[in-house]
Amino acid sequence: MMLSAALVKELKQFDLERALPAWDGLVLKQEERLAQLGLPDTLFKAEVSERKKIMQVLEGFI
Repeated sequence: MMLSAALVKELKQFDLERALPAWDGLVLKQEERLAQLGLPDTLFKAEVSERKKIMQVLEGFI
């Protein structure tokens, strides 16, 4: 049981310190690239909102 609790703690820390910032960085790069291509960002606001909802659900599992 202690091993499981320690593993859960480590996974939460990894998510907060590494995975989520990396995800945000990829989103930012994607948005920058789309802007470079001349696509309006309003097309992707709904997708960003959906990504946030998905992340909230995934965070709920942790």
